[in-house]
Amino acid sequence: MIVLDLGGGGQWIAPELRKSKQLIRGIQVETTPIVFRSSSTIEGHLILCLFSRGDEDIKKLWPDLKHAHGDDVLKDAANTMFQTALSKGMIGLPIPHHERAREEMIGWVEEKVWASKLLTLFGLQTLKVQAETDEQGNWKLTKNNSRRFFSTDKDDFHDAGRNAYVAFRIWLLDCDAGWSVNERDAALCRSR
Repeated sequence: MIVLDLGGGGQWIAPELRKSKQLIRGIQVETTPIVFRSSSTIEGHLILCLFSRGDEDIKKLWPDLKHAHGDDVLKDAANTMFQTALSKGMIGLPIPHHERAREEMIGWVEEKVWASKLLTLFGLQTLKVQAETDEQGNWKLTKNNSRRFFSTDKDDFHDAGRNAYVAFRIWLLDCDAGWSVNERDAALCRSR
């Protein structure tokens, strides 16, 4: 499941993912298209969802939003769900890259090093996104009475993480199987 955000360029990514040929490392490769779950015209992996209150998968998580007047209501609901999961330790993050011992990273492939750095950046950005308040501590609201959010830094990794968490929650609604995290992997994470 991939949740695309129109504000994050999703409208340009979706048509590219729909293609059956992709340029990968300079070589044209046959691929299976990745399309919206509601697609009936293109065969492929039906794993795309749009971060919009009108999307069928989003309606599964927040059925009441179908009556909302703006996607700012969805942003408030999603940010609240995501930040609650982070603060309650429901989402674990790896040890920050700069806190890892150099010996631990010996032999890591380049992709693993970059993943560690990017997850650290994600963790830092999540701390900087919060609901906006006035001088008296009251929330500043949008015209649809949703909380306004701001960041003291960039918020692109925060939003991508939030959308990934929304996708995970949608997947859980569709998932029948039981699952768990093994002890070794759980020990590698810690909550914020």
